[in-house]
Amino acid sequence: MKAKWIITSWLLILGLPAPGASDRPIRPSNKPWAGVEQELLEKGIPTDTSSVVKVALTNSDEGVRWAAVELLGLRGEVSTKSSLRKILLNDSSQLVRETAALALARLKEPSGLKTLKNFMLDAEDPERQLFLATRLAELGELSGYQQIVKAATCKDEHLRFLSVESVALMLTSNRTLPKPDPADLLVQMMSDGSSEVRKEVILQLSAAFFNGVSLRPYLQNIERIAKEDPDAEVRRQAATLLISLQEFGKHRSEK
Repeated sequence: MKAKWIITSWLLILGLPAPGASDRPIRPSNKPWAGVEQELLEKGIPTDTSSVVKVALTNSDEGVRWAAVELLGLRGEVSTKSSLRKILLNDSSQLVRETAALALARLKEPSGLKTLKNFMLDAEDPERQLFLATRLAELGELSGYQQIVKAATCKDEHLRFLSVESVALMLTSNRTLPKPDPADLLVQMMSDGSSEVRKEVILQLSAAFFNGVSLRPYLQNIERIAKEDPDAEVRRQAATLLISLQEFGKHRSEK
């Protein structure tokens, strides 16, 4: 019964809607390609490897080609490397070429990682630069960490909001990070002037906790937010996280 309550509490925290949640999933999935695969199926496109490769190479719709390339990378379709290289070199869409580089990087192709880094450095849109820096970090390449820091500390509220997931991702990195420490950044963002940013920090800390990250460095601030935050929704989420910390913490210690 306790385990069921703990899971329910977790879902209450992580299942709450937040700006950008539709294109930036908070929780990892054991099938991270499920959404993009479904997108292709809804358009009547078969998702076997040969069909997806054909679509990625020839479809006239940029969005469809993007979805096909993303699917190949997420599914780990190693046999499609040569097709992805063609797309990287020849596709007319910058988005599709970037996604092909990301797919190749996910497939452990050295040229994909190198090209992806160049795309990040050349990106003029701060949101796209943040996105590419975050994808690189997921692959263990931290050359974009300063781009993440820049987004987390900028004046643009929406960009700060988007950066929270990226900063939280750094908590699970096994590599030594340059300053500032991501934990310090998150603590700073817990006092952000935007309630959406503060709410997103709680959501991402919740996800981090259930992925094994200790929240001890944040406990005092979570308690403060639960009691004092001017936004009732942020207070509620923080309070729910505190309950989960208490209950799930006990569950861990009993193992």
